[in-house]
Amino acid sequence: MTKLIKVLIDTNVLVAASIQANISEINLTVKHPHYDESRKLFSVFQKNVAKQLGITTKTVRGESFKVITRAVNSIINDKKINDPKVKQDSFKIGSKIVNLCDKKMKLLLNSLVIEQANENEVKIKYQKVKEMAEYIKTQYEGKYINKMNRNIEAKRRTERISNTKWNEALKEQVYWAHRKQVEQEKLQPKRFMSKYPNEQDSRILSEAIAIKEKLEKQDVKINFYIASCDMGFFAPLRLRNGGISNMVTNEIRNRFNIVCDLPREIEKKCFIE
Repeated sequence: MTKLIKVLIDTNVLVAASIQANISEINLTVKHPHYDESRKLFSVFQKNVAKQLGITTKTVRGESFKVITRAVNSIINDKKINDPKVKQDSFKIGSKIVNLCDKKMKLLLNSLVIEQANENEVKIKYQKVKEMAEYIKTQYEGKYINKMNRNIEAKRRTERISNTKWNEALKEQVYWAHRKQVEQEKLQPKRFMSKYPNEQDSRILSEAIAIKEKLEKQDVKINFYIASCDMGFFAPLRLRNGGISNMVTNEIRNRFNIVCDLPREIEKKCFIE
């Protein structure tokens, strides 16, 4: 059986890889925070054209062209430009940058295969994604939603492994270790719930599942990935202390055998495999 790698590009990665522009006459550089890692992943696709590693869907493509203007303007506004002339011509400058980035996006799309998913299959998968979302919501409300719930969850974990020979100091130490873990775990589902229910991401995941199963019916084994910068749905939330919050992405992997991660992490997997 043939083994393939397929990486579905989320909207935010396509947008991020498209936003980089220098307007020399006013000394203005606009660059998406995730531009470098997103663009590197596209470089992998472009160097391995025959393998057709990168894929996307009509939903992602359509959404990307809709949001790129908003993304560019947001980056420009974050720069807090004080030059009066730039402020006066902000609409003209913004339009110029959007046009440049729009052209880059069209070129990047040439390195992706636009996969079609059967709409009936997508609707069936959408119900499964909704079930997953309901499960995450229940888990979040049961374990993580407030301080009291997190205390109870940490105590429950401590009691589950505690030994009768443990003294109170050791039990306290173990409790706080679990409490720290619970506080870390809550971060990704908290972000997930801030957008719940997220119809657009649920649609993209449903398409990904349908596409994966369609390809597998062609007698191929697939390592299927979703590359995303959305750390509330399609990418684990990595902390500065080296910790990781990945309840949502683990659910996606366990239920649908799809690995979701940041572009830089997916790039590593493409080279390894």
